[in-house]
Amino acid sequence: MANLFKHLIGAAIVFSVASGVAQASSSQFSFAATVTYTDGSLSGVSVGRQFSGSFIYDPVKTPTYAYSTMAYYQFEAPSKIVANVAGHQVASTSLGVRVVNNFGGNVEDGIDISGGYPVAVDGTPLPNGSFGFVLHSKPGNTGVLTSTDLPLSYDVGAFDAHSSLNYGWLQRDGGQTGTILQFSLSSITASVPEPGTYAMMLAGLGLFGGIFRRRSN
Repeated sequence: MANLFKHLIGAAIVFSVASGVAQASSSQFSFAATVTYTDGSLSGVSVGRQFSGSFIYDPVKTPTYAYSTMAYYQFEAPSKIVANVAGHQVASTSLGVRVVNNFGGNVEDGIDISGGYPVAVDGTPLPNGSFGFVLHSKPGNTGVLTSTDLPLSYDVGAFDAHSSLNYGWLQRDGGQTGTILQFSLSSITASVPEPGTYAMMLAGLGLFGGIFRRRSN
């Protein structure tokens, strides 16, 4: 009986840890984009060039600050936004996300995702650089987002505001002449959760079940 009790405690600990990892796991999203402007500083990049990237955040994080129609979330590593643009690696592990819902101005619903300060291009840090995108719906279109919570999925086509309010960028310094790239997004897809999360949960459940099978025998 004492050995069974010890095994039960061990199984409970494993299951608790596995469950905690599952609850704390971040959401990863992949995006597809097309270059709409380049200053020519990145070799092999031209207007019309398609590229892909991804970003990661914890969807249950408490906002850094929030109002009735807007919330802002600040993340550090392991949250990040990265992309491969014609072989050039763009990355930032400091991520900020602003969500607006039923804003009531020149936009209704929107998302602003950006990383930077610094952002790295091919491993070279740009201390005042940034990389990200904004998506907004036009006035009256309040059905894209239902709250200021962090989205678990994205329908890029539903953000129907003018192109000046729906675009992405790579900036070296934030100045008027600091734009390296601008781009448009065609899709954002939620990635499958990391296998390790479920593996730990299954391991815990397997251990738990094995104990009872041995006890029954």
